[in-house]
Amino acid sequence: MGTSLLKSILTPRSNDVANAMGPLTVIFQVWDTGTSGKSLPVPVWVLAFGGIAIDLGLATYGYNIMRNLGNRLTLHSPSRGFSMELGAALTVVLASRLAVPISTTQCIVGATMAVGLCNGDYKSINWRMMLWCYAGWLITVPLTCFISAILMSIILKAPHFGLTS
Repeated sequence: MGTSLLKSILTPRSNDVANAMGPLTVIFQVWDTGTSGKSLPVPVWVLAFGGIAIDLGLATYGYNIMRNLGNRLTLHSPSRGFSMELGAALTVVLASRLAVPISTTQCIVGATMAVGLCNGDYKSINWRMMLWCYAGWLITVPLTCFISAILMSIILKAPHFGLTS
């Protein structure tokens, strides 16, 4: 019983790379075999692609995220940083155990805000920066849907040279 519980806790189910690479795996499986299933093996190249994409994102734009979450949201110290990381890690582990997909970025922003509020003063949080974080999260889904709809309409309306329907 204990080893199965430990295995289910340590099984990665909800992190940013898995959330992105899961749909890519399904798309590749359907394209490659024409079928899909409930449980698919993830090709190694998909995992490598996810790792490289995360590294490129960190190398190109990660500094801005770290700077904004650094001392712009609330002041940090080593003990506060430890508390923020512990809170975010516990949230990710709990969500993984419950099989709930979450964003680790949202977890760390929430933990940073919670630690800042533990200061006892609501003025210790940069609320404008917090509003930018929430606005970015809320705008992402409709904007992605809009861009996807435009791309899909372009693809569907493209001429079919030499193909008959």
